[in-house]
Amino acid sequence: ELSALADWSIVYQRPAGIYYASRALPAPRLLAADGRYPRWSPDGKTIAFIRENQIVILNLAERQQRDLFLAKAPRAVAFHPNGQEVLFIDGRIIKAVTISSKSLRTVVEGWDFRELDCAQQGQRLAATVKRFGFSIRAFEPEGMHGRIIASGCSASLSPDGRLVTNNSSDHKTLFLRDWTTGEVRRAIAAPGGWLLDNQFWSNTEDWIAARSEESDQGGSILACQVSTGRTFQ
Repeated sequence: ELSALADWSIVYQRPAGIYYASRALPAPRLLAADGRYPRWSPDGKTIAFIRENQIVILNLAERQQRDLFLAKAPRAVAFHPNGQEVLFIDGRIIKAVTISSKSLRTVVEGWDFRELDCAQQGQRLAATVKRFGFSIRAFEPEGMHGRIIASGCSASLSPDGRLVTNNSSDHKTLFLRDWTTGEVRRAIAAPGGWLLDNQFWSNTEDWIAARSEESDQGGSILACQVSTGRTFQ
């Protein structure tokens, strides 16, 4: 059971902003008003998120926020595995901003990006792309043209970079696909009658976060266990 875990923490978005919940807290805590799309740093000490057009990071221990970059059309963020950069979608470009210096570089461009994640020391990047529908595409330094993995959305990577999440078109099944071949290695079914979206791998191999679509208030926040296929609210 989720309640039996020694420790767990999750950040998630609501209309009022970004909330933090953990085993140690009696109730969720509002971290950042008007923020959206929160993502953990690899060490679990910091989150990156978007506020209006600003890319922001927040240190959980000190509750300090820091603006990193003012984007034109930000859509999603993800930490680089080295923890030193934040990747973000800005229109049709995925950029990376260095936390210490705020220096900027272009990672890949030319697609209508919607979601992204990064693994394998930055050598593997998965993104949801809109082009004649939605698809999951893999980007590597040797081939930034975007190799297609599958149709669908909810692109994220396992911490070791070997598996890619891929939500089914009816949002009732999450497929975990092989990075190299695109073959389905595991399928996690949504609880009966529910539709799930925005699945994103946690900092550990066995857990994936998701939200349901049953409410206009952001739905329920869920944790999917990879090894058992079970989903916890």
